[in-house]
Amino acid sequence: MNLLILVLILHGVFAEDIRLPDGRLFKLPKPEEYPYILNDFPSSLERVYILSTDQPNVALSCPKGFSMLEISQEVIANHSHNSSIPKHTANRHSASLLDYYVNQDHTANPPCIVLYDCLGFQACIFEFDHLFCPNLKSISGLSLLLTITCFRDGFGYLRPKFQKQKSFVLYMYQKLPSVLEISNLEHVELPEETVFGRHCSSSDAAKQTEGYFGTCSGNPPSDEITVQHLWSSLGKTLTKDCRNQIVQVYCALQYNNQGFCLPSIYHNKDRKSNQIFSLHSLPRSKYQSKQTIQSKPSPNRHVHLSSTRLAFMIMVYNKPQAVMELINSIYREEYIYVIHVGEQKPFLRKELSQLIFHSDLPSHNVIVLPEERSFVTPLASYETVRAQLEGFQELLYFDDWDFVITLFDDDICLRNIEDLAMALTPYKGLSFLSSLQESTKDNNDESPMMEEPAFTSCDNNVFKISFKQHDSKFKLYRASRSGVFSRKFIAYLLNESIRSKEINDHQFYLQTDSSPVESYIPTVLMNSPFRNSVHLASIQSIYPTTKNSFLSDFYTCKQNIGMECSGFEELISMSHSTFFVKFPSQTPPELQSFATELAKNDYYQLLEKYLPPIILKMLVENAIKRFCAKSKLPVDCLNVESILKFHLTPALIPLDACCRSKLVTSYSKISDFTYWIDVKLFNRTNGEYSEARLMLQPSLKNRFCFAKGNLHMLYLSPWIGHRNPSDSRYDLEIFSPLPYGVAFSDDVLVSIMFSKEMKIHNCSSDLKDNLSNVPLIFNSFNKSITINLHLISPTYEDKCTTNVTLLWDDEKRISAWNKEEVIMKSILIHCKKMEPGQWTLKLSKVEPTQSSTYEFPFLFIRFSEYTSVKYAVK
Repeated sequence: MNLLILVLILHGVFAEDIRLPDGRLFKLPKPEEYPYILNDFPSSLERVYILSTDQPNVALSCPKGFSMLEISQEVIANHSHNSSIPKHTANRHSASLLDYYVNQDHTANPPCIVLYDCLGFQACIFEFDHLFCPNLKSISGLSLLLTITCFRDGFGYLRPKFQKQKSFVLYMYQKLPSVLEISNLEHVELPEETVFGRHCSSSDAAKQTEGYFGTCSGNPPSDEITVQHLWSSLGKTLTKDCRNQIVQVYCALQYNNQGFCLPSIYHNKDRKSNQIFSLHSLPRSKYQSKQTIQSKPSPNRHVHLSSTRLAFMIMVYNKPQAVMELINSIYREEYIYVIHVGEQKPFLRKELSQLIFHSDLPSHNVIVLPEERSFVTPLASYETVRAQLEGFQELLYFDDWDFVITLFDDDICLRNIEDLAMALTPYKGLSFLSSLQESTKDNNDESPMMEEPAFTSCDNNVFKISFKQHDSKFKLYRASRSGVFSRKFIAYLLNESIRSKEINDHQFYLQTDSSPVESYIPTVLMNSPFRNSVHLASIQSIYPTTKNSFLSDFYTCKQNIGMECSGFEELISMSHSTFFVKFPSQTPPELQSFATELAKNDYYQLLEKYLPPIILKMLVENAIKRFCAKSKLPVDCLNVESILKFHLTPALIPLDACCRSKLVTSYSKISDFTYWIDVKLFNRTNGEYSEARLMLQPSLKNRFCFAKGNLHMLYLSPWIGHRNPSDSRYDLEIFSPLPYGVAFSDDVLVSIMFSKEMKIHNCSSDLKDNLSNVPLIFNSFNKSITINLHLISPTYEDKCTTNVTLLWDDEKRISAWNKEEVIMKSILIHCKKMEPGQWTLKLSKVEPTQSSTYEFPFLFIRFSEYTSVKYAVK
């Protein structure tokens, strides 16, 4: 921030010491805390405000019985931002309704002329941006010292227009869609009494006559305090319903600051129903099967080998064409798609509906929720969650799905959607989040309760209303906005009659969170009987804006050092373990097009260069032999006629239980992989043909996890992006889904993770036979350790070795999940022309004490032996 602010307590009111860039110091209350009621009654008074883009929300006010008749403004440039004032614009300017011609400078333009629209009003509310200052090239780095002079009503002569305005509050805001010009500013005038005349009844009256429900026993604040807290929010409302909602939410939190008093607007007052919550909170939990999705069998799809059934809940805000691209990339006749368009955007709904109609997508499984079942959905609002719940309710009318995937219109599909269905097949009944963080920690009974702001949304705005207290015995969780949820959990989420009393008691508390779209569903999930069904998997990811991962030094573009190339390779790397990607800002068209092609078929075309069909056939034949031997059948009883379909998917739950700890799963780009192969078999015994699906998992792994010691994970990759067996511009990158590398490579990448936590519970290391009883530990976190890594060739020769010294304080970082200190270290071992065969990496601590030796096998193959053999996957 450009201004130095020190918060002080002054006469019972919060005041701030604000130092301007030119050195002047002001002691000011927060803008909304200038008192509305005055004990004395002067003829005029001044109020000073500092406006800047750092604090854009502005609320100017005069006391009751006053209105602002004079405004002066002074621009203070911050030279560190190279900000300046144009030649014909005054740095000081003023205007008055008492003398229309009074100005400090008649020859220059006022810097922020729109501010004078506030003249004559009792209060004025707006968001300060460049629209208010058309005579300035930019307001970035500028501060505006604004002084309003409030005159007592009846002081001096005012024209009739301004006589009326003195009892009104002016709210200026940008109309939708946002157009950055002054003519797009909407002016709303609200009667002063509407904004400053609200209060909270007694708690008894609130329950008995006003419809409040629950534990409502606290004493409300005085009318004066209520006005002081609410006026700046009430002044930004457009409807009576919104104003009533703000007051009800505020008063309910005064009656019970833990959220156990339910406002009337959220309470179901229909006595014929046992449901506690109104439709503002939850949909009605009555589900009748609407229909079963029927689809024509595709000639390329083997119906009896069908995978998991999916449903999609898509939230739409903008760009209907992008929505259609998303739908087309994930559409299958057997899946279900529910779409919500914000109630505030009827033209977008109409355009999207027309696009769907002209696309010939069936209406029975692509459903746009009607306007009467839609909500106004600011992103950081409970209404966004409520819209999702409405979509979930629609989905529960259908019987044909196992998982619902929540998406937004800026999500881009990276993989064939059938791959996602296949990946989810072993995990029916489970739910998956890309991230999960507990936002409150356990406190003992003597710990103070935590205070946090409470929010509500209406009129397409989110309002900070009051503060609430949280007893951390009820745990709050946050996750990314999207997720994959089981059908059983969704039915639980929507039905208050089967939800726990604890969750229902905290419904209102959760609705008033700062970001319900991140907290509501994860918190219900983690406080429900389904808490043990939750796993972390990077099904949906955000494209990284900076290379800040522990492998950043090894992301290089081989043929082109430009951003275009590195962007493509980042998408390839992400596509191995994630299915949807979101860009933090506008999606570059070339990357969106590249992602779309990956989702169609390019992913497998790239993969085929490193996993030739002949290797697939060898895998299948080996698997069939193992199956026959295990089933005590003749080894040659089944013959592989053809490979029908091949899917490679991430294992959404790590195969090694030690890799399931939050410490390890926080680095979610690292995955295990599963091969799904549909084959046509000939049974030599009975002469019949049949189709089967094989699920194969490599016996050679890339990731290893450990239950004891400070070493918790090691990831080994022979794919570091500098070898390519074909003419392709792109490699598989570091996080390869294949358990081997290209023979005659020169490097191996080893990534290791240490933690101060000495033991991972509920797991045992797969390498326990190699560890004797001396795991790798830091003897002291204040002293360095040295580890040795060396490579053993397929002929058991010691080939290459390196020592690495680690000092905890130099290498540590904080885990995002449990705030523990960890070390993530990537080590590149150079070893020239490593021949084909099984290699071994040996790792041990050598100083200050020795540990047991950890051994990790990995494989190089000679691609020329396989690429010359032709064998096609049908």
